Parts: sequence; structure tokens; C-alpha cells
Amino acid sequence: MSEHIEVEDNEEVVENPEKKSTVSYFQYFIDSLKKPDNILGNEEKGLQTYGLINLGVLIGLIILSNFFYRIKLFSSVSWLDVGFTTSLTIGIAYAIPIGAILYIMSWYANNHGNKLNISYFFEKLGAAMSLPIALMIISIPITLITINPGTWIRSLGITFIYIAVFWISYKFASKDNIKVATIFFAGFYLTYRIINFIF
Repeated sequence: MSEHIEVEDNEEVVENPEKKSTVSYFQYFIDSLKKPDNILGNEEKGLQTYGLINLGVLIGLIILSNFFYRIKLFSSVSWLDVGFTTSLTIGIAYAIPIGAILYIMSWYANNHGNKLNISYFFEKLGAAMSLPIALMIISIPITLITINPGTWIRSLGITFIYIAVFWISYKFASKDNIKVATIFFAGFYLTYRIINFIF
């Protein structure tokens, strides 16, 4: 059975389970920034692999952006001690709640009449993370030049991570139940804080 993925206004790519999509990761990333509604609609597009890649890239950029921030902030101290170890911890502190929220959203949806598997949420949450990824990429060179603007852009990227978690929870997992989406959002935030505090 074929599935159509809109890439351009008048262009469609056919997604066939027996064939790999002709949409490249770069096209997917750009399209999710320019026309996010194409991917973030209710229909599954078969792009869960790219969504999973996006989530991995996001964690890597969280580590890198924090690393370069700390290098700039503590230039007189060993980068290994002050930069890398702390940055890796922050990356893990985000990776665990992201993994947890994906499974919890899938579990909740399936137990409330919406048969949505985990790959569906890989696709949706991964696509929603394209904007935070873009902001993180922009923040790194700016941080190396001047720390404050770079930090503002990085903080904006982090803010959009939380917005994405709330939005995907609200639109797809809880199906417009703002109370449930708020619980997911709060749980994600508190899990990150607790893990970061422990380590």
C-alpha cells in the first residue's frame, strides 16, 4: 500500500513500504522547518527513521552547545573537567525524559482508543524538534564570538523543546486534552530536573 508525502506545493513523493523514500534527511529537515504542518498532521508519513535521527541530533547539539558555552565561560579552567563532563550529563538528562515521554505517549494513546505505535511519535516529536535543532546550530558559532546572544538563542531552542513536548502530547497522545498534556509536560520537565540534580 502506498502513502503520499507532500514535499513541495505541487510535488508528492510516494512512500512504499518495500522501497526507501526518495525524500532525503536534508529535505525532511528543511520541509519540517518551512512547512511543519505537512509532517505534523494526523496522518503517519512513514518518516519515523528521520524523526529518530532528529532526536539523536538534538541530544548531540544540547551537549555541544552547552560544552562550547562552558568553554567560553570558564576559559581559564580545564575544558575536560568543566566543559565535557557537565555537558554530557545535561545531554543524558534530556535523553532519558525524551525516551520516556515517547513510550508514555504511545502507551496513553493506545489505552484511550488511539492505536498509535511508538514509531508514530518518533515521527511527530522528531519533526517538532527541527526548530530547536536549527536554533542550537545557530547558537554555537555565536556563543564562540559573544556569549550572551548565543545563550539567548540556545535558551530559545530549549524553550521550543518543551513547547514541542506539550504540543505533541496535546495534539496526538491526549487528543486535545489540555490537562493530560500539561501532566506530560510537567513530568518531562521534572524528570529532567531530577536527573540533572542527581548527577
